Order: sequence, then structure tokens, then C-alpha cells
Amino acid sequence: MPDLQLGHELQITWRRGAAVVGAERTVIGEDWSGYRSVEVTVPAAELGSGTRLRFIGADGSDRAITLRPDGRTRPVGSGRLAVTVGLEPIGAPLLSRIAKLRIEHRPRNGRAGTLRVGALSLTQSCGFLGPSTFLDPALSTYDYPDRRWSTIAARIRDQGFTAIHLIILDFDKDYTEIVDALHALGLQVSLTIFPTTNVDAYNQHPNWRQVSLGGDGAYSWRVYLSPTNNDFVSWLHRQVSALMSRYAFDGLTLDEPWYEVWGGPYRDNPEHAHYMDVRESARDAFRRQHGFDPLTKIFSKDDEGVYYLTPEMKDSAEYQQWVQFRIATINNFMRGIADAARAVRSIDVFLTYVADVRVPGGAGKSPEYQAQDIPAMQNVVPPQGMIIETAWQDWLQPDLDPSYVLDYTKAYVPQLEPGVLGLGQPDIGSVVQRDMAWVKEFSADCWTGGFGGYVIYEWSIGKWPTGGPPLDYGS
Repeated sequence: MPDLQLGHELQITWRRGAAVVGAERTVIGEDWSGYRSVEVTVPAAELGSGTRLRFIGADGSDRAITLRPDGRTRPVGSGRLAVTVGLEPIGAPLLSRIAKLRIEHRPRNGRAGTLRVGALSLTQSCGFLGPSTFLDPALSTYDYPDRRWSTIAARIRDQGFTAIHLIILDFDKDYTEIVDALHALGLQVSLTIFPTTNVDAYNQHPNWRQVSLGGDGAYSWRVYLSPTNNDFVSWLHRQVSALMSRYAFDGLTLDEPWYEVWGGPYRDNPEHAHYMDVRESARDAFRRQHGFDPLTKIFSKDDEGVYYLTPEMKDSAEYQQWVQFRIATINNFMRGIADAARAVRSIDVFLTYVADVRVPGGAGKSPEYQAQDIPAMQNVVPPQGMIIETAWQDWLQPDLDPSYVLDYTKAYVPQLEPGVLGLGQPDIGSVVQRDMAWVKEFSADCWTGGFGGYVIYEWSIGKWPTGGPPLDYGS
């Protein structure tokens, strides 16, 4: 994969008798945690005399690695060697918080001299195991004159991101330019869809729609198609297979694969009319398993014809059967999509879990309310990564400390199966914009807490040095 170049060479000049000399690159804005090694070029004659790289974090953390002649080296001409050293001793949290890179040198003899250390670059990208971002080309933040996806890809890569979760809402558009631009810079790309949401299919096929307790199939900006409708499921499998065949995606991300609605079907939940899915195909599937219609046996109906769950039914065996049915339906639906994609190419699969641990009064409610259960998701699909989407209640806070993610690592890392990557997901601009310094601290805390990285939503709405959207990349 292409390396991430870190800028111009550093020159160290020393006087006669100097013991240790150095030079440094300061105000580092990138997240370096997505690379496994660093490469620098130095004069071959000076390599064995004690040259080291010191990594200094924004929090004052400080670690160093020494350039050794017995390491990975290759000649680059004019008596110079390219030296590659692994970054594992530095650690991902410090690489996330990196603020300064200092080159220190111990001269071979007492004479004055100059050492030029050049071609600094980060190598061996971690791909999906490094800093990642969602990219939604349908957002208006990408709608400006002279937009070039190659330039956008370069800006993303230069901030240290190593993978992209590319949101595709319109299956008929051509995404060749975007995917090619990202791949050309070594960024891994995951096809990202909202599995039950497609506006065109919703409008063209009313019989594919989910049905809520209030009789609708839409909520907020989303429309919902039913995973119990075989025609819809078959159509979606064909769409995913076609996209996987057309583009060389490295992964599949099933984003927000849930049933509505948060708060559940209880009458005191103002949104309970949007609780789904009670369409006939879902009720038939449940009836075949349990012998009764869930709508008429579990739920009551108010004077306006809207169904709801009474407090007396909350702990009933029938309602618990219904809760588990919803979970199993969503997980089997995701498994089918993943299998359709995996049949085309070898990919990594990522699932989004809408986390509830910091939702006031909502901890542990995601399985009941939205049919999301981490152990079941991992068992049925299974994924390579779980994206832990932090709560919108967090995103509203203008002074949100990045360390809030440690509440999520504490709650969810123990639930991850061996080999399943946990990724923290913050929102960096839908409500309150976050800058790269904030993202770097969030990254460090993800690593410290036991996650394997993070995925921000969404790159174009962050508070970057450009001043924020609309983005101005010029030519």
C-alpha cells in the first residue's frame, strides 16, 4: 500500500564536541495509530552511531526507538539507507496523540558535522484495523464546483485515516471514481448500506414495507423495508452481489441494522406508534414458530387503532418470545446479506451496534427496543468487527470529553468474541463539530480501553483546518 509521507527532511547540525543533538517536527495533526512501521533515510556511515526517533504525545508521553544497522534497510543511493522500524514499542495510544517527532543523534566522533534525515513516511497500513471514517457522497458537503474525489481521498489519507466505510444509498449510481480514488491511496473501502432502508424500493414496492403499531413504515428520515418479505430480501441480496462484483470492495458494513423504535411498544413512550414490524409476513413467521398471532395476543389497541404493550404483558412469556423473534429475524437477515457478499469476494464484515450504556434509563435496552444483541449478532453473522455507535445524547454535548468512550469500552469489550474487532463510533459534526485534536484523543482512549480503533461519522462534517463545510479544496 502507498505510504503516508510525513514531510520534508530534518537536518541536524552540530559543533565539535557535541554529545547528543537533535531536530524535531512539531504540531503533528495526523493520527499515526493506523500504521505498523516508519521509514527514514540516513547516511549509511552514521547509522550505527546512535540515531533514534522520539515520539512525544500531546499528553507528555514519550517513547523512543533506535535506528539499527541490523534492522530492515535498503540502499537508496548516494551512500544513504532507508531504514524501517516497527512502531509496536511506541503503542497505539501515543501514536494517536502524537504531537512531536524528534530525531536524536550521537555523533561518531568529536568533529562538527551535519546529519540529514529524510523521506520520513509511515508504512504498513493497518487498513480497517486503523483509524476509519464513514464517507457519504450523498451529503451536500460534497456538492461543490470542481470536486475531485482524488483530492478528497488524499486529504482523508493525510489525516491518518486508513479505511473508508462508503455509504451507498442509491444502488444505481456509478461509484467507480470514488472507489478508485480511495484504493489508489491505499485506503481500504467497505460497502456500507442501511439494510432495511432504500427509498426507491420503498416507493416502488409498498408490499415490501414494514408495518408499525400505528400502521406506517416510515420514521424520522428513514423508511423501512421488512426482512420477513422474501421478495425484498432476494432483491437486496442481488443488489449487494452486483455491487461486490462491480467494485473491488474490501468489506461490507451493515449500518444500523435494527427494528424501530427506541423506548419500545409501551403506551407511555411517545414514539410507540412507530414500533415495528407487525406486517403480515412477520406475524406469519412468528405464528409458525409459536402458534399464535403476536399482534392480537401480546398487544392491546387504543381508541385510535394504535397498538401498544400493557405493563402487565412486559414480563410475559409471549412478549419475551416476540423480543427474541425480532432479534433472530434481524440477525438472520444480516447473515443472508453477508453470505451474499462473501460469495462474490473475500471481505471483512462489520456490524453497527447502537450502544445504550450512556442513554439515561436505557442501559441494556437495545435488545428489547431495537432487536440488537451483541452476543447474538456475533454468533449468527459472524462479523470481523463490531462498530459501537455511541449515543446521540453524547453528541449533543458541546464540551464532550473524548474519554467518554471509556464508558463504552468498559461495557462492550467484555462482550466481544475473540478475534472480533471493537470500533468506537462518534459523530463529529451532525450536531456539534469536533476537530482533529478531539478525534486524536478519542482514538487514544479507544485503544486504551480495549477497542481496536474507531470509525468517525462523517468525514466531511468535521471541524477540520479548512474551516468546515462546504469544503474548499481548490484544484
